[in-house]
Amino acid sequence: MPPESLAPHLEVLLTGHFFEGVGYQTWRAQGTRDDLLIYTLSGGGRFGYAGGVHRSSPGELVLLRSGTPHDYATKKAEGHWELLWTHFRPRAHWNVWMNWPQLAPGLLHLQLESPQREQVEHSLLDMHHSATGGSPHREQWAMNALERVWLACLPPGFEPGLDGRVVRALEYVRSHLAEGFALSALAEYCYLSVSRLSHLFVQQMGQSPIVYLEGERCARAAGLLSLTSLSVSSIALEVGYEDPLYFSRRFRARMGVGPRQFREGMLEKRSDLA
Repeated sequence: MPPESLAPHLEVLLTGHFFEGVGYQTWRAQGTRDDLLIYTLSGGGRFGYAGGVHRSSPGELVLLRSGTPHDYATKKAEGHWELLWTHFRPRAHWNVWMNWPQLAPGLLHLQLESPQREQVEHSLLDMHHSATGGSPHREQWAMNALERVWLACLPPGFEPGLDGRVVRALEYVRSHLAEGFALSALAEYCYLSVSRLSHLFVQQMGQSPIVYLEGERCARAAGLLSLTSLSVSSIALEVGYEDPLYFSRRFRARMGVGPRQFREGMLEKRSDLA
């Protein structure tokens, strides 16, 4: 087993443009808390997963969703791998656009042809240049460029939208952040069995209802930490955690820093902008 690769720390996204030789390899047994998108410009990469190996070629996008193991390397037969990549936290409405062919749970891919390929390459390069540039709004510009990638990959005639039962589940989750719920209650509310709801939710949202609930709780907590002077204990109760210590652990696991450090960081940013 190769040594564990470091996981990135990011608030919005992190990008790169690499040209790697045969020795390049990344292994993360638990994946990362963010999503990872890799686009092959030239050469090729190898992606390992429980059911086998996928070899990428130029013009191909590979998406590893949050929590999916990372096992990728330069394809030896090619001798090099030129790739554009981004670790990012997807905007909520992107999930329905990210329903690509699946190689394994959480490992998706899409082979592009002209002119779609040129559009995606241009958007990814724009994303990388924006993210690494000097603009005070570089992350926002980069996320807009990344959104153009998802839009460029939509099939002709695609109608954005979610299954009505998933929409109903999302509404239920968002309105029950404080008290939480049993998965069986959510399934009953959506007129589905637990197994069918779980399958449909993962298929359309890229994550389970429980993982989605935690993400919504942490997003709500981040907003309260940024915009209010409420104590961490009060915010924990507001988003459904009776134990402030457990809330702090889950927030750190999701956001990369604890609630107090997150608030201090937001205060420092406001001070820098003042």
